[in-house]
Amino acid sequence: MKRLLFLLPLLALIAVCIYFILTTSPLVRYWADDFCSAIPLRNAGYWGAQVNWWMSWTGRYSYIAFLDIFELLGPWAAKILPILIALGATLALISAFFFEAILAPLFVILVLINAPNIIQSFYWQVGSLNYAFEFIFFNLFISLLVWPKKKLAYIGAFLLPLIVGGFSETIALAQIVLIAAVLLIIIIGDFADSDISDKKLRIRLAMVGLIGAIASVGIMSLSPGNAARASLVDHPESFAFVIKSTFYGTKWYLQRMFMIPTFVVSLILAAMAIFITVERKWKMFKKLFFGTRKMLLIMLLSALSAIFSTAAVIFSGYYAMAYTPPERAMFVAIYMIFVSFFIFCFAGSVIAMKKVSDKLKKYLVWVALVVSFVSSIFLIKSTVSSWGNIRQELTVYAQDWDLEEITLVKAGEREDKIGLIKNIRPVGSLDGFVENNGWVLGCIKEYYNLEEIKLK
Repeated sequence: MKRLLFLLPLLALIAVCIYFILTTSPLVRYWADDFCSAIPLRNAGYWGAQVNWWMSWTGRYSYIAFLDIFELLGPWAAKILPILIALGATLALISAFFFEAILAPLFVILVLINAPNIIQSFYWQVGSLNYAFEFIFFNLFISLLVWPKKKLAYIGAFLLPLIVGGFSETIALAQIVLIAAVLLIIIIGDFADSDISDKKLRIRLAMVGLIGAIASVGIMSLSPGNAARASLVDHPESFAFVIKSTFYGTKWYLQRMFMIPTFVVSLILAAMAIFITVERKWKMFKKLFFGTRKMLLIMLLSALSAIFSTAAVIFSGYYAMAYTPPERAMFVAIYMIFVSFFIFCFAGSVIAMKKVSDKLKKYLVWVALVVSFVSSIFLIKSTVSSWGNIRQELTVYAQDWDLEEITLVKAGEREDKIGLIKNIRPVGSLDGFVENNGWVLGCIKEYYNLEEIKLK
């Protein structure tokens, strides 16, 4: 009975989110930078585009490598990318939650629900490949630490963070903070009744992962193209300004998040689901009780990890552009917060189960079940409302763009090669046809091989 009460609301929430992912992904089209980034690939080929990006614009080697792979497939690939990210991130995390598989999709869903701008960070091809696709690889790294395999483990532990960091400077800095925190947590843990070599192996794997994460920053910094990109943005007046702005920006952002009901309820649901899991699998989890002081220290480290990984994201914005990162980049902070919070909840649940009486445990489990049910219902209603609006926005754009694209293709076949389209409202607060002096319109003109393009 308790098992059913635990699973049903979580499965309902996950099912609702899967429904929206499946019904919204086919509505994805090329937006904004998508047109511009496809042009170098068409002009120089895959490997030539890699060289051109590195030399003239960015050192984000993983991002460019995967971006051009998807662009080789064509615009239709953008429609399957959100599904691939959600499914890939979940499957990569399954082995980490081998004791309760439902926690893997729950984690992914909670991150998506709380995305600051899900269109920019999940549906937009350029944005998702910068700030979401990499979590497939990072989740594999997490699974490697939880379930270490000695065969080729060190290669994976180095390469996975190296790949992750190459998607953006933002994720590169944030993962350094998180991996460092995880390393300290592993060192603190005694792993009672387990093979001590597992602890030593995990420590070494975390250290190798940290080296890979740091190396990714170094590799990106070597790109000559960074100077060209940096020349187009404002620069901070001093490093002291960056530190001060990062402090206040982090404080403001975390305070703001805790004022959002969906975020708070998501944390509550995660806490309840983890507590119920620890209670159900107590024979396994009681081996991870390292003493109250150490467990409290682990909780403190996980809380600091959430704070400082968020600070790393905000620092990257102020250091590179003298202002906070765009909403899509804050998706990285949300992800890191939830990773840290899951660790926090596991440690807190182990303490609770170790310290309270059997009678109180039963009472707490029923309270957790009720709270989990109520939280799930709230999140389902919130998801239906917010994701429904997003689907409507994507639907309107897709319908309008599909009609206009027909006219562009036909214009490219005429001798004059002059295109005429109406000004469609952009999605997700992205740049439309007239913003930034019409640069998107210019990219569309080149993408469709037109001599001129005009707005109706």
